[in-house]
Amino acid sequence: MWKLNTMNFLKKYYTKLILLIAVVSFIISLTIIIIKRNNREIVLVNYLQNYIINDKNYEISLELFSSEKSVEYFDQELITDTYLTDNNSLTNYCQLKLTSITYEKLDTNNYHYKIKFDFPMLGSDVSYFENVVLNIESNEEKLEIPIGNVIYLPNSETNFINVSRIKGIVNKINDMEMLCGVVVEFGKNDKVKITNIDLSLPYGNVSTANILEVEYDNISNNTELSTIIPNYNILNEEKNNLSLLLDKESNTYLIPFSYKKLFFTNQTAIIIEFEYLGSLYKEIIPPYCYFNSTNNYYEEYRQSL
Repeated sequence: MWKLNTMNFLKKYYTKLILLIAVVSFIISLTIIIIKRNNREIVLVNYLQNYIINDKNYEISLELFSSEKSVEYFDQELITDTYLTDNNSLTNYCQLKLTSITYEKLDTNNYHYKIKFDFPMLGSDVSYFENVVLNIESNEEKLEIPIGNVIYLPNSETNFINVSRIKGIVNKINDMEMLCGVVVEFGKNDKVKITNIDLSLPYGNVSTANILEVEYDNISNNTELSTIIPNYNILNEEKNNLSLLLDKESNTYLIPFSYKKLFFTNQTAIIIEFEYLGSLYKEIIPPYCYFNSTNNYYEEYRQSL
C-alpha cells in the first residue's frame, strides 16, 4: 500500500514537473521570438547617383534592394511624407510627391524596389543638392536613405549651338571607371564664340586649360587622356579663360573633366556659355548616359526595425 501511494505521488509530481517545464520552455521561446522581431534588421543596398532634373524630366526613380519585404517602409498607403535633406539632416531641401512604389521578389529573402517621386520645379537657375538624403515617413516609422546628388537644370536659353556628335571618354582611376571627358563635334555654327564650359556636377568641372582640337574618329571611348594631355590628373582642375570660335563647317574638341573627389558618374549635362552677335547666352547639352559600368559602386545601409 505504501509503495502504491508513493508511486502515485511520484507520478503526479512528474506530471506537474513536465507541465511546468513545457510552460517555461514556451515562455522562453516566445520571448526569444519577440526579441528577435523587435531587434531585426533590414539591409538596404542603394546605388549613389547623380539625379538630373529639368523641366521636361522632373522624376526621381530610385532603385533599392532590400533584405525583406517591408510593409512599415514601402507600403504607399502608409507613407505620410517624403522629402530631401542634406547629409546631416539639417536642411530640408524640398518636398517630393510620391508617385509609385513597385517591387519584385528576387529570391527567398531579397526584394527589388522601385520608388518614383516628382521633383518640384525650381526656376531658371542651375541648382545643386549634394549628398542628399531621402526621408520616407509613415505613421510610426522613418527611413533615411542617402541617394547621392540631385541637379536641377533649367531649359536652354537658345538653340544656337549645333552639336553633330558627342561621346564620352572613360578611364579607370583607382579601380573606378570615371567619365574623364567628352569629344564634341560641333556642326556648322554662325560665328559663335564659346567663353566657358561647365558640368552639371557639384564636384566636377571642365579642365579648360587642357581642351584640345582633335579629329573625332581618332579618339576612342577608352583613350587614356594621360597619353594625349601631358601630366593630366583628373583631380587637379586647370581653369583658364576660354575662347573657342565655332566658324567652320565642323569643329571638334576634346573636353577633359576634373573632379574634387572620386565619385562614380556616367552622365552629366554640359553647360556652354557663349557670345553671339555681341550678346552673351547660355545653352545646355542635355545629360546622356555615356557608358554602362560592369562594376557595382554602391553603399549598403542597415536599418533596425
